[in-house]
Amino acid sequence: MLRRQPIARQIIALVSAAVLATAGAMIAITFIGPPPRPAPTQLSDVAQALEGESVDRMGTRPLRQEASAAEPEPRAGEARNNGIERWLAEELGADPEELRAFTNAPPFPGPGKENTLRGEGSFGWQHNGRWHIVRVDPAPAALPWWVTVAAVTILVLGAIIALAWFSARTITRPLEGLAAHVRGDSAELRLVGNDNAPPEVAVVSGALALFQRAQLDLVTQRTRMLSAIAHDMGTPLARLAFRLEALPDAQREAAQADIAAVRRLIEDSLALDRSGSEPATLFDLADLVSAMVAECQVLDLPLTVDGMQSVTVFASNLGLRRLLQNVVDNALRYGSTASVSLASTQAQARLVVRDRGPGFSVDMLHHGCEPFARGEASRNPDTGGNGLGLAIAAAIASEHGGSIELRNWEYGGEVVFSIPAVSCA
Repeated sequence: MLRRQPIARQIIALVSAAVLATAGAMIAITFIGPPPRPAPTQLSDVAQALEGESVDRMGTRPLRQEASAAEPEPRAGEARNNGIERWLAEELGADPEELRAFTNAPPFPGPGKENTLRGEGSFGWQHNGRWHIVRVDPAPAALPWWVTVAAVTILVLGAIIALAWFSARTITRPLEGLAAHVRGDSAELRLVGNDNAPPEVAVVSGALALFQRAQLDLVTQRTRMLSAIAHDMGTPLARLAFRLEALPDAQREAAQADIAAVRRLIEDSLALDRSGSEPATLFDLADLVSAMVAECQVLDLPLTVDGMQSVTVFASNLGLRRLLQNVVDNALRYGSTASVSLASTQAQARLVVRDRGPGFSVDMLHHGCEPFARGEASRNPDTGGNGLGLAIAAAIASEHGGSIELRNWEYGGEVVFSIPAVSCA
């Protein structure tokens, strides 16, 4: 039920739970109480220790006894306390000049009251030619109290982090699914979105579904229109070709070449518009490349293989064949020879087609895969093509989640095609 709640309500619930958990931890620590304070040190115990007797402190501030030829030195924060020296002199029956008292919390004796010391101190009594020294050390830390506080804090922090993670996942998981749909990982967006998604995600999913359907309808209409135009132009082009028979040979051949160029342009435009529409299947890309190379060798075309590795892909066999044909034709048109290699790297099938031509210009390196971009400056289709070959290849690669990159190498240009590979393990 929580996943179906609006995002704002989920955030408010998370903040409220965090505040309540923090308040509960504060109440628990308050109930436990502050750390225990050690009992004060009785000056009578200090006097007893100066006389060399053992004193049982019952877990309070420990008394450390030692003997020295030199009088005691005050520790950091300690100052001399004349009142305690006089009190100890009376208690021990000694001369005040034989006593030293240094404390960091100096109490003064009060008439008729037990004298105590809250804090640390260093005391000395020069007796029998030596100094008997007693030091009141700091009390040991209240370890159980700190352990309890730390445990409560870690428990509350862990609960808040768990709640935050759960709330974040309930919000982001439907968004991730929606992003996967938009990237094309699914054939069609669901109109109402995920059943467990927040209503905001369902609204966005529905809007995107309607937009996707509108775009698909637009593409379908455009493809039908281009197909109709190509069909309607076929008849006039056939009539023109028939009537050209009456022209002189030179003019007839030039006119027929123009008609062939128009037909090729129409076919390539339809291929560009239909790229990616063929069904995808699992197949070994090496088989397709090898068949293409064999066909070129039968026609005595200068295409060789630099390396061939078996790579399984999930794609349109016809689409990748058209892509490879366009790239190879482009390489053979501009280079004296061409070579092809296929390898698998990091779950990617990597196909490289190289030629030994002049290479790609700077403009072609950046815009060569755009429609009607031509590597040859003239408009002669025999030398420069119609500028759609690489654009069709790039469109097919994009439809299959791959990419095409134009680069130059030492002896010419190269086209690198990458597509996700399928593991058959």
